[in-house]
Amino acid sequence: MRARIRPIAAILASALTLNATPGTTLFSDYANSLGDTVSVEESMPAESFSTGASAYTLTSVTLKLSNSDEAVATAAGLPDAARTKQRHAGSKSRGFKPRGVGGFVTVNLYTDNNTDPGTLITQLGSALFDTSLGSAPADYTFSCTAGSLCSLAANTRYWIVVTPGNDTIAEWWYTRDPSGSLPANVDSEFNEDTGRINVNADNGEPYIMEVFATVGSLPTTPVPPSLTLVLTGLLCVGLYFTRRRLART
Repeated sequence: MRARIRPIAAILASALTLNATPGTTLFSDYANSLGDTVSVEESMPAESFSTGASAYTLTSVTLKLSNSDEAVATAAGLPDAARTKQRHAGSKSRGFKPRGVGGFVTVNLYTDNNTDPGTLITQLGSALFDTSLGSAPADYTFSCTAGSLCSLAANTRYWIVVTPGNDTIAEWWYTRDPSGSLPANVDSEFNEDTGRINVNADNGEPYIMEVFATVGSLPTTPVPPSLTLVLTGLLCVGLYFTRRRLART
């Protein structure tokens, strides 16, 4: 009986190992140097990515975020005259507010509308509140848990849009690396803030982001999770050997 159990256990272990594969990186400029930040409240920044020849299922998106210097200055009761983080001269300045009074951001997946964010597909993860942000840049990951809405069609461009809430102090970092130093899958994309579209290949200063996905799209009908299937298989194996033992006695 042990000899028969071992092959079954090996198959189950292989299934678990395959399910743990992290997947494909569709977009990443994390190897490039930090540049500066853009205010989410003022700019509602967005960055695009594309799938290529294969369909995928979006698993998660990681962004480089922090809070604004003005929040720290306000908490100390001082004006922040040295603040120079406006990426475009047309951005209007907002009033100072103390840190941690309910501001938040959501990270959302959008369709593409001629190299511009189109319509909302789904929110990724939960809202990120200002109280969770530090003044130093840090990585924040947002997972796609919306089932078939996480499916990405082949040869299609999508957008990640960071949406402000309640006068947030959140800021999204971008890179200032010159054209030619960005990965090919970043160089061919676009970014946007304050209504202006920038081509990454033309020193568009893309936002620092990583997009992870697995090959293949999810069916529209929900399927049982992998763990449930594994447990069901173990139960069936146990019942099989129990019945054999009872039959012998």
